[in-house]
Order: sequence, then C-alpha cells, then structure tokens
Amino acid sequence: MHDNYEHNQGMKNIYFLLFLFNSIVVSSAVRYVNANSNSGSAPYTSWSTASNDLQAVINSSQIGDEIWVASGTYFPTRDPFGNTFPSDSRDKTFYLKDGISVYGGFSGTETSLTDRDTSSNITLLSGDLGVLGTVNDNCYHVVLFSGNSTSAIGVKLDGFSIANGFAMGTVNNNVNGNVASRLAGPAIYFINGNNIISNNKIYMNSGYSGGGIYTSTGNNIISDNEIYNNKAHYDGGGVSVFKGTNTITNNYIHDNIATGDGGGIYAVLGVDNIISKNIIDKNKGGISQIDTYYYGGGGIYTEKGSNIILNNVLYENTSNYMGGGIFLYYGQNKVINNTIYKNTGTRGGGFFTYLGNNFVKNNIFWGNINGTDSQPGADYKNHDDWPAENYFYNNIFQLPSGFYTSANQNSLYGYPNNIFQTNPGFKDAANVFGADGILRTSDDGLSLLPNSVAINYGQLTDAPTDDITGMTRLGNPDVGAYELMGNLGIKELKIDQFRIYPNPAKDVLNIQTNDKILKAEVFNISGQLIKSTKESKVEISVFLPGTYILNVVTENKIITEKFIKK
Repeated sequence: MHDNYEHNQGMKNIYFLLFLFNSIVVSSAVRYVNANSNSGSAPYTSWSTASNDLQAVINSSQIGDEIWVASGTYFPTRDPFGNTFPSDSRDKTFYLKDGISVYGGFSGTETSLTDRDTSSNITLLSGDLGVLGTVNDNCYHVVLFSGNSTSAIGVKLDGFSIANGFAMGTVNNNVNGNVASRLAGPAIYFINGNNIISNNKIYMNSGYSGGGIYTSTGNNIISDNEIYNNKAHYDGGGVSVFKGTNTITNNYIHDNIATGDGGGIYAVLGVDNIISKNIIDKNKGGISQIDTYYYGGGGIYTEKGSNIILNNVLYENTSNYMGGGIFLYYGQNKVINNTIYKNTGTRGGGFFTYLGNNFVKNNIFWGNINGTDSQPGADYKNHDDWPAENYFYNNIFQLPSGFYTSANQNSLYGYPNNIFQTNPGFKDAANVFGADGILRTSDDGLSLLPNSVAINYGQLTDAPTDDITGMTRLGNPDVGAYELMGNLGIKELKIDQFRIYPNPAKDVLNIQTNDKILKAEVFNISGQLIKSTKESKVEISVFLPGTYILNVVTENKIITEKFIKK
C-alpha cells in the first residue's frame, strides 16, 4: 500500500468536519429564504413561510440549523452588529452565526438537499451596494464569519455565486473579539472555527489580500469551488489562507491576479496544509515590485509552515519575477505528483524555492518558460544567496541533465531516477479540458498516453492513493497528476474488440484484442504488482483464490479490469 500519511491526515480533517456538521444537524431546523417571497413568517421553517431577508433568517437560526436559499440576487442589508444604517455603509455583510450551514441553489420547492440544482438555480450574493456597477461603494466583505477564538464551532457555505466585494478600506473592524481587516476577503472572510466553503462560484471581487477567499486560523476546507477573475492588490488573488490547517481541494482556480505573491493560492504559516486535486491555470502573481521586494508564485505561493501540494495541474500561470507555477518560501513542503506545464517566470518558470526543506517527487515539469522553454531555470530555480534544501525523486524535467547545475541555481544535487528532456506524452496538451469539456476526467488533455514514459515511473513512498480524477493508483504510481487506468468491473468486457475470458478463471486468463499488447500487469486487491507479461495468455494457476486486477496497456488504449481466480 502507499505510504500516504499526509493524504490520510487530510482526509481525517475532512471526515471530522463532515462528522461535526452531520452530528449537529440531527436535531436542527431547516429555515428557508426566497427572494420572491412577500409574506415571510418566522421561524421560516417551510418554503411557504420563507423570508426574502437572508440576514433575518441567519439571525433567527440556532446552532445546527440549515438555511436553504432559493435562486435570486441578495444584497447585504446590515453590518455585523445588526445596524441597517451603519456609519460606513460598506460594512454591510452577510454575517454568519456560529454553527450554521447555509446552502444556495434551490428553486423553492425542494424537500432534500440532493434535489437542488446549483447550476440552474443561481443564487447570487452580491456586494454591489450603492450605485450598481461602481466598485468604490461596494461592501468590504460579502460574507463574514468571526468565531470566538477558543470556542468557535464554524460554518458551512455551499452552492452560491459570490461577487462584487471590494475590500479596500482603512480602519479595521473589531468583530466578536477579532480584527476583521477591511483590506482582505472581499468575497468571503472567515476567522476561526471549523469551516467548509464548497460548491461556490467566486468571481469579480477585489481587495488588498485574498481577492476571492480569506481565512485566518481555524480548520478550513475549501473544496469544489470555481474561483476566478478576482484581484488582490497585494497577495492571494484567488485564495489567501493565514495560519490554521487548510485543505484546498478539487477547485478550479483561474484567471486571478495578485500584484504581490500568490496569483491563485497564497498560504502562510499553516500547519499541515493540503493543496490537492486543483486545476490552477492562467493566474498571475508577482506583477510588480512592492516596497523594494520582488514577488512571485503565479499559481501557488507558500510561506513557512508545512504544506503538502499533490495531484494538482498548474498550467499557464505567470509571474514577472519568481516562480510562475509555484514559489516555496521557507517551510517544510512536499510537492508530489503534480503536472506543472507551460508556466512562465523570470526566475523559475515552473518552480522556485527560497530556503526551507522541500521533497519533490513524481512531478512533471514540461514546457515552462524562463525567457524560453529551453533556458536553464525554465522549469526550476533555487535562490542563489538563500537556497532551499531540495530533494528530487522520480520527476520528469524538461531540459538536458547537464543544464541542472549549481552555477545555474537549479542543481538537483545528484538525486537519482529523474528523467530529463523526454516528452511526457500528454494526450492533447492543446486541449486541457479534453473532448468532454470537463476538467478532472480521464480524457483531460494533460492526462497520459499509453506509451508515456511517466507510466509506473513514480516513487511509491508518499505517493497519493488516487489521482486528480479519483482513479486509484496501483503499484508504482504514474508521474504527474493523472494515473492512466480504465474503468473497473467484474465481468467479461467487450469494448472495441477487447475482452478477457474466462472470468472467473482457474489456470489461464486470456486477453483478446486487435491491438498489440505492450504490457499486461496483474495486481492484488491491495494494489501490489504480482505479475507482468506481454503475452495474451496470463498464467494464474499459482495465484490464491480471490479478486485481482488486470491492467492491459496496448498501442492505442489502456483498460483495467477486475477478475476472479477460482
């Protein structure tokens, strides 16, 4: 089995928060909001008595309650202290009470969360106060949560579109004993607690820090969101997480801008942060010099703390300075099974490091640019005066091995088993979304061809148990974010003249295909490789009875099937 402590710890964080929310809501109420309602009636516990005032329903809620919000556009009407006419109208926000879950995406008739359709029932939380279309009078934070520093439970925000926040203020607010900066988190600003931010579209927000999302301390899960076209005038164009333990997973983070560090993600002083299974593309960080410093991290910037960055795709992110794809500054970091493609930076187009300790394993660095894609430092560069201590295992680098030297500030220090100047064999790099137009599926353009050098070349230690699509990694993992595997099923399969038979089998398992077999591998149910052959007849007589997995690589496809040994 894979040695994957960090991945399992991240999953434990997720399961704990899900258990927390699920256990709370056993005896809770569901309250309803509908922008089209004209006759809301407390306690708002049915669609027929729904209020059109979201904040009023939030204020009526108790710990463990869910709030279901029907499609429509909602504007904040009160500041965090309940004032409808605060001295600064931009302090108006949707201020969440501790321990509640707020869901958008309903039509107004549903009886179950699973009935809602968030893509059809757009529920917009808008900070566009005052003159519509004028940003200077927009609210500082569209959504705000400020939990008690020692006893906060946390909140869940799921299924909304959140736009038009503008966090460019001066004096900070003190909310529930915490400083809430008017310069950060124009869309979402969460302080303390165990929080989940999921299934939202967060766009067209602007602030000094955390253009889309800003969190401070707490345990935060940021998952399955699309975060795009946000801007930070300093750091964290898309997401900014400060301290705490944060899991940022399964998001599509694109086209965000940070003048300073972290165009896509900015993570500082976190403990065991996990950044996984995200598509991070076309973000810009390190746009200009600030306070005599140069910045970077077009896709991801981390500073100090401990971070695991795995199973992500980073492509076409840019920095005018350091680390077009990733910039690691201090800290203890693991960078594992990522595909880092066509990012641009003047020092380390793909990857830049500055002090700290970094374990870099099973990654693809390809097509990254530092002036050109064939110049030393195009894919990786270490700081010349304050270098990090980096350890490289089983990566694919885009340049000849002789280009990685101390003189070029990109030495690999002699670590073995890296591959140089070998095309990784992407399926269709010109079409990252693939034929189905959906990211994180098996036809994605940066997934692998059957003859890729990346297949089974990864190191097992620390490798994730699955890939960016959720496909199980068997045996030695493939390098990069994608594992080249097919769909599993216990039956004889006939697809494009491919089948295995008999199934169940006793002594010999036959493979029938019109394609040339490049490799046939048998794994036990724990994922251990127990046989490899190029023959169409696989001898299995010595196997113990049970279920096994056959992985067949041909010239044109790869198919994975379960079979039973009698």
